Amino acid sequence: GHLIASGGFDKTVRVWDISRPARQEEVRCLAEHTLNVSDVAWSSDSATLLSGSYDQTVKAWNVASGQLLGSWAVSKGAFVQKVAFKPTSDAQLVLVATTHKHVIAFDRRLPPASAVSFSLENETMVNTLACDRDGVHLLTGDRNGVVKTWDLRTLKELERERVHNGEQGKPISHIEISAPLDGDGLDSGSALDDGRFVAVNSYDNVLRMYERAHPPGAGRPMELLHALKGHHNKNWPIRSSWYVGKNFRRSRPLPRRTTPHEGGGGGGERSDDGGGGGSRELGDPADERRAAS
Repeated sequence: GHLIASGGFDKTVRVWDISRPARQEEVRCLAEHTLNVSDVAWSSDSATLLSGSYDQTVKAWNVASGQLLGSWAVSKGAFVQKVAFKPTSDAQLVLVATTHKHVIAFDRRLPPASAVSFSLENETMVNTLACDRDGVHLLTGDRNGVVKTWDLRTLKELERERVHNGEQGKPISHIEISAPLDGDGLDSGSALDDGRFVAVNSYDNVLRMYERAHPPGAGRPMELLHALKGHHNKNWPIRSSWYVGKNFRRSRPLPRRTTPHEGGGGGGERSDDGGGGGSRELGDPADERRAAS
């Protein structure tokens, strides 16, 4: 990709052309928000850009023209924490996490006043969300340090998959779901990695990496693989992103953990006390050799 979008405390959304390293080119400055911009997100075809703001609105933009395509207001007094398109071919549903204890879905095809498609109620403010590529399951992270899995077909939480992220219960700031290592999920070496691993960042300065049941929705909590320490932030969020470079592509997937009815043990989180230990390496060459033997 040659475009990158940003939003900040100056209330603007900016789109930059980075195709020529020696030249900085701002191709769009979108200045319709009245307070700082908290998040931006692209549609899957990169034709539309979402922005969320502390002005209690979510906006959609045509990147090519800079035209404002739609604006939706969250409940009065709520701040927008995170925005995303529900992964579909037409990107018509907009998912929004707010400080008012819920996730809202707006339908872009409807008038703004009646555009709320559904709402997921939570016990406390929802700081972040991440949706599986099939658009069926949604992960949320909240102020109490809880990761929840929601089935968007029934609009219910899968309570057996709930995970308390760390013993201190610090607020979760970011969730990142893994994508196929080759970027398309079509070859047998990477299809099982699509959504199988989850990175969870929280305000205890620990980046935790989990493995989910595959496919998602199997009815057991994620298993903690790593608890990575090193950041020394104070009241500042950590962000993470999964690497999907070609040199990390495996010829065969890592062995899948069995579900309880298949003879394996239960899932769940290992105690980490805010530190590491007791976890296995993802992509370790020895694991790959054993998986291929």
